[in-house]
Amino acid sequence: MEITEEFKQLELLLEFNQSVSSESTFSNSERFGTFQDSMSAPIHRWFKYPAGFSYKLVEELISDFNLNSKSLVIDPFAGCGTTAVTAKQNGINSIGIEAHPFVYWVAQAKCFWEYDMKKLRQSITNLLAYLQSPPPFPGSDVLKNFPELLGKCYSDENLWVLKFIRDSIESFVCTKEEKDFLKIALTDSLRTASKAGTGWPYIAPSKYHQKNEQPALRVFGETLWGMYKDLTIVQANCHL
Repeated sequence: MEITEEFKQLELLLEFNQSVSSESTFSNSERFGTFQDSMSAPIHRWFKYPAGFSYKLVEELISDFNLNSKSLVIDPFAGCGTTAVTAKQNGINSIGIEAHPFVYWVAQAKCFWEYDMKKLRQSITNLLAYLQSPPPFPGSDVLKNFPELLGKCYSDENLWVLKFIRDSIESFVCTKEEKDFLKIALTDSLRTASKAGTGWPYIAPSKYHQKNEQPALRVFGETLWGMYKDLTIVQANCHL
């Protein structure tokens, strides 16, 4: 892209910002600043990010600026990749910049869709089959090095299973991208499996109501297959 074109894009952005009233011209502006819409959207829902915003905001901006496959979107505060994922879904190249290593990793994993789906399905099947026989819980002493907060979020037995899943993923033979996929699934399973209620932003478990704890292995399996289904959707829509 030529420098003059970059300045032209910047001028368009400034003009757009000036044209938006304090009440916003967007039809659903009150939801654009939250992650609510993304909680049920393919790929976006892989990681519930309390500091996130709606992917629909990105879609509306793409439409307003008439962006296409020749455009380039730059997000200097990429977070968990809402802008990048939405741009990719619309066939638009993007660059994301994120300072937090973990959130950057999440965004990278969410933006990789070029899996061999047959191989990925087999990897998921093989891992879940192996996980069906976790070692017996040896007692609470084995968890003594875990942070105290985790004890408020999970029963000892469920935490033991989560540890087993984590260790199994680490030793599982697969591609780097597949391993990231499995780790994202485990990360997303933590909230659902937990007995601690959380708010937006997060509230300390000791100060918030408890909810029913869910079996970690079941939650992990459901999350994996849900993510797999998301990939089939975006691959079909984006003709990957």
